[in-house]
Amino acid sequence: MYLEKPSKKATKNEYANWALIAGILSPFFSSLLVPEVLAIYFGYKGFKKAKELEDEGKTKSIVGLALGIIYVLTFFYNAGVKGY
Repeated sequence: MYLEKPSKKATKNEYANWALIAGILSPFFSSLLVPEVLAIYFGYKGFKKAKELEDEGKTKSIVGLALGIIYVLTFFYNAGVKGY
């Protein structure tokens, strides 16, 4: 019996995971604008890496990217309307 080597498919798309985490944390730290920017950055990097990994983590990247964009727009809308 031989042990199989881990395949290239075993690698994870960490950018996608971080994009989703930052996107979920965005409403809780929206006054800082840091998680939103990180969600957009990691979402973009994760989406590009998903192409290399046969679409692994593509959905997480898109969701993190979308949440980051939505909360950035919400931040600037509230800043303009409420005058923060």
